[in-house]
Amino acid sequence: MKQAWTIPAAAMAAALMWWPGAAVAADAAPAVATPVAAGEKAPAKAVADAKSEEIIRRHCDRLLTLKSFRVEVVQKTKVTAEDAHIDATLTVKLLLRRPQDMTMGIKSAGMNLQIMTRAGGVTTTYFPVEKKYMERPAPASAAELAKDFAEGPLAMLEELLTDKPYESVMEDVDAVTYMGVEEVEGVKCHRLHFKQNTVDCDAWFEDSPDALIRKIVPDMAAEAKKLAARGGAAKELQMEMSFTYGNWELDPKVADPDFVFAPPAGVAKAEPGQEDDNAVHPLTGKPAPGFKLNTLDDKTFDLAEHKGKDVVILDFWATWCGPCRKALPLVAEAAAAFKDKGVVFCAVNEQEMSKEVKKFLEDEKLTLPIVGMDREGNVGKLYQVEGIPQTVVIGRDGNVLRVHVGYDQGLKTAIVKDIEAALAPAAPAAVPTPPAPAAKKMP
Repeated sequence: MKQAWTIPAAAMAAALMWWPGAAVAADAAPAVATPVAAGEKAPAKAVADAKSEEIIRRHCDRLLTLKSFRVEVVQKTKVTAEDAHIDATLTVKLLLRRPQDMTMGIKSAGMNLQIMTRAGGVTTTYFPVEKKYMERPAPASAAELAKDFAEGPLAMLEELLTDKPYESVMEDVDAVTYMGVEEVEGVKCHRLHFKQNTVDCDAWFEDSPDALIRKIVPDMAAEAKKLAARGGAAKELQMEMSFTYGNWELDPKVADPDFVFAPPAGVAKAEPGQEDDNAVHPLTGKPAPGFKLNTLDDKTFDLAEHKGKDVVILDFWATWCGPCRKALPLVAEAAAAFKDKGVVFCAVNEQEMSKEVKKFLEDEKLTLPIVGMDREGNVGKLYQVEGIPQTVVIGRDGNVLRVHVGYDQGLKTAIVKDIEAALAPAAPAAVPTPPAPAAKKMP
């Protein structure tokens, strides 16, 4: 049940991704069957008691018989440590029609977007706040969609999308034990305990012929103790996490328009490298919100200190975010090319801890001049960060020149053009024409 370990990176809280021990999950490859080479031992098969095996099989078989379904998945994460306290919620509303039609809404304190994909067509990602959308070729099947979610923020969806749900559920599982019957939000469920080679978890499956998944709770308290015992985290670390699956609709009536994006009025299509794709961001042209942040090297970054003399580039990012990993080095390179001309770059990390950020930068051999630690996500809120990466270019006058949300191949070029525009001398003010001298009266 890989989603119980990898999804902690999901919300801006990204709890498990803060710790060195979680790197296994972050780097895990999508679940695929691979042949066993000659002379090698096949991996040990997970051992589940008869009752647990029957429930898991019934759940997975039912998923495969569904032509369509709706479900709402809510992830809640709580983390308390010596230098951070986070209480985050991520909500995903999914509508799937096999083989590959999907509509998904994703919302949290740092994310608000909609993804739609249509057979033989395109996958559209819509950013409501930025009033823009982007398109890419649609995957061939729901199974291909699942590979996109095998790690990172939406890994809890892999089991629901893949054409091999049993293999997805049982991946990394050593044993499954039946724990009895309990209620989850008023629904009678069977509780199963999964012993895994990463982190143990309990899962609740509906007591019905469908055996739908209703809840997953990783044993984060035990994991926190393990991390503290081996020096990977502070002894004061406390972590809680849960995933609830509700509002199930099986084989609902759906139509093609449910999976086709119709741009609302005022929403523009963003092309890779498009120069003005973010001009409609609400902050564009307005004074940049002031803030102070503690930095990774225990200093303070104060935006106000740069007004009137520097162009400032802010890049909101997190280690768990795949697009951020691609965008961050490019934005850093673009800014570094102008460092001697009064350009300051601050990489604003969203709600992660210093140890994980330092490890990421070391592993990637990435040196950044300033890394601001937005522990509570307050600066992200000031800058209306609904999805990351988000790059903000602030002119010397303290006003927001441009906001770029997301990553594409033209990002570095776009940032360079923004910097050049910010550094360009202002057009000289027009010299007022002096009034014509008063006409003298003839003597």
